Amino acid sequence: MDAYLKELDEKLKAARERFREALRGIRSNRPSVEFIENLKADYYGNPTPLKAIGTITFAQPRDILVTVWDKNAIPPAIKAIADAGAGFTVTNEGSVIRASLSSLSAERREELGRLSRKSAEAARIDIRNIRDEIMKKIRAAEEEKEITEDQAFAGKEKMQKRVNEANAEVEKMLADKIKELGD
Repeated sequence: MDAYLKELDEKLKAARERFREALRGIRSNRPSVEFIENLKADYYGNPTPLKAIGTITFAQPRDILVTVWDKNAIPPAIKAIADAGAGFTVTNEGSVIRASLSSLSAERREELGRLSRKSAEAARIDIRNIRDEIMKKIRAAEEEKEITEDQAFAGKEKMQKRVNEANAEVEKMLADKIKELGD
């Protein structure tokens, strides 16, 4: 029974992490280093992530600064940020690139809220599918007499508790993202 619960825990953790990553990709009113750190700039003919060609920091509430180590990296880095389509206004300030994020319109905020809710629903479906898969395995083990009926019942209760916790975490992450979109 412990093996089934361990498998459930691993899969639920992966599902929550996939949802967390999906939310990170949804732009909010606050800039995040994740928006640009993995953007690829054509640096000497090689696609190189921005985090590998400079230091990325915050300046003001809506600005991200990229301090490049090689001045030759400035034009490709600016192009990579501008082409990302994340809504940044990019300016060159010597060896520093300033990426300013404009405020979200009410329409855009609503659209991003819908996208966040859709991602949350996909996460809940993923969690439900994981639960069903493990439930089938428990039933099969019970039919094969590998576990007793009491063990199966207790395992299902533990499993449902963990599934409820995972769903609650998804709801909390969604609520946090919706709040962040409103800021």
